[in-house]
Amino acid sequence: GLAGLLLDAHRSEWRAASVAPTDDRAARFATRRRRRRTTATAMIALVGVLVALWPVVPRVPLGVALYMATLVVLAGLIFVLGVADAVASGRYLRDDSRQRLAEHLRLLGELVETQRAAQKSTSETDGAGAAPIR
Repeated sequence: GLAGLLLDAHRSEWRAASVAPTDDRAARFATRRRRRRTTATAMIALVGVLVALWPVVPRVPLGVALYMATLVVLAGLIFVLGVADAVASGRYLRDDSRQRLAEHLRLLGELVETQRAAQKSTSETDGAGAAPIR
């Protein structure tokens, strides 16, 4: 059902990231993210199976307690994996954004220097005093 669709989506996303990773860091991030999400999805599927098995759980205190404890532990683990995935994704995206900004600023600096050099070269050859680039 739903867990199968999620597992397929995780696998497809991981394959797309693995085909042309931009760097080792991106490939490692994609692998770890796939592992976290696949584990959480498998736990969600297990919760679904356990919910479906409720009618066959023995109606004795120990049976019900074990059943409920298993559901609570699984729900807690799913929550922890979700938080870990959100934190890891946020860090990765923040770092990636900083790297892109640094590269953008570096390229912008190169462009400004190239324009200044071209303007200086032009003003030296034709003597015209064009307005400087600021």
